[in-house]
Amino acid sequence: FAEDVYQFDQVDAGGLAADAGGNLYILDRQGRRVLKYGPDGVHLATFGREGEGPGELSQPISLAVGPRDTVWITDFSNGRMTGYPQDGGEPRTIPFPDNAGVPGAQLVTLEDGFITTFRQIFGFRRSASGQMTMSRGGGDSDREPTIPLVRVDRAMEAVDTLWDRPEPPTDMVQLEAAGRIRITIMAREFTPDFNWAAFPDGATVLSDSAAYLVHILDPTGARVRTIAREPAPRPTTEADRELARQRVREEAADGIRIGGGPDEATQERLVQQRLEKMTFADLIPRIVDVRVDPAGRIWVGVSEDTPGEIDRIDVLARDGTLLGELRNFPFPDVFMGPRRIGVLRRDELDVQQVVILDVERVKASG
Repeated sequence: FAEDVYQFDQVDAGGLAADAGGNLYILDRQGRRVLKYGPDGVHLATFGREGEGPGELSQPISLAVGPRDTVWITDFSNGRMTGYPQDGGEPRTIPFPDNAGVPGAQLVTLEDGFITTFRQIFGFRRSASGQMTMSRGGGDSDREPTIPLVRVDRAMEAVDTLWDRPEPPTDMVQLEAAGRIRITIMAREFTPDFNWAAFPDGATVLSDSAAYLVHILDPTGARVRTIAREPAPRPTTEADRELARQRVREEAADGIRIGGGPDEATQERLVQQRLEKMTFADLIPRIVDVRVDPAGRIWVGVSEDTPGEIDRIDVLARDGTLLGELRNFPFPDVFMGPRRIGVLRRDELDVQQVVILDVERVKASG
């Protein structure tokens, strides 16, 4: 069986990276491997394979290319970071600290460490009265749970907590169908995402609120400035809520199962209960995503109309100066040098692709 090096799936922006030579790296979560392509799209190398042994991947989450072109992967199930030297050396593994939690879908490599997030693992406990409650593993259960953005060294020891974002509100709900009870966690719709990106010197930019607020932190986590722009967040409407419900219906129609139930009638019942139990934030967030390009400019994806969809891209200097606004322009999933970007798409057959675009040509055609 010949490996298809041009087929991949379950890729998101955290699974894309580029090096100084314009080569593209794709974390194929489905195939448990990393695919490397040259600027011309020719496959150059494959790193990793499925498994638990040295250099193998079980549940890869995020990808980054290090200062010396080592390819680093966070692997949740194997509980470690795996680094693949491109000079032919043996893969290096670094175990996660005990009770670190779930690594985030973003990873940045520094000369002396990494920047990432670790989300605490949630579990269920039954109280003395018999009520099911949700608790965080490996931490102080009385402390409000957070998602820390951390800088760690090459031994995965914490150096700085750059930002502590409160854990988004979730609802523990009970779904019942076919005589079975399922306990599941449902995120509150329209809760602001925790968006962040890093500058080459280790400083970071982030947003975590419904308002258009972009925070610039220095490499130690000290806040340098906050950039505020219009539009203000708008109240959630019934049309917004119905749009979110429709997405759930479409996921069910596409065959995305809830609770693993194979029976169609059971699934319909579970979907209906999920629709009934959905909860919503009061405000629609304005910032959808942020990126930093190789020149150190900040790209902010702004929602003006439809929740979660980018209608406008603001390009900002690090000092907060607005350099320009882009419309009808794809938001970059990865920057490949000063002129090219990579954008994740799916074709008419639902096959995932990375489309490489020349920035100047896209601007000219738009």
